[in-house]
Amino acid sequence: MPRLSVRIDMKTIRDYFSIFSGGQAVKDHLAIGCCPCDEAAVQVGVDDYRALAGAQARRYVEAIRTVLGDEPKGAGLGVKWFAHDFGSYCEVVCWYETENPAAAEYAFRCESEAPSRWPEGLEKAESEVAA
Repeated sequence: MPRLSVRIDMKTIRDYFSIFSGGQAVKDHLAIGCCPCDEAAVQVGVDDYRALAGAQARRYVEAIRTVLGDEPKGAGLGVKWFAHDFGSYCEVVCWYETENPAAAEYAFRCESEAPSRWPEGLEKAESEVAA
């Protein structure tokens, strides 16, 4: 039986997504984490977890902006909640338009260059409960 070879270029892929997105920009996101990687995170299951974790994640958004600058057009930092066996947990995510090079570059910088410790002035709040 003859072998069928299909070749798809990036323009075809962009056109495909454009058709199925109603002409809107296609967005994706990268999960950055709930707090700087070298800091203790609020643990799922502690009393008032949702409020504490949400506050910690929002402060991490501020920390990322402090270090990397504000998001360019087509990118945005935010807090996203995910389902978990023991409830839900949140992470900071960077949403970006996949066809916007500046937005995509910012998202990948967030993933690789987000602060690993709290910048001065954004240290951990006394009320947060860590592991």
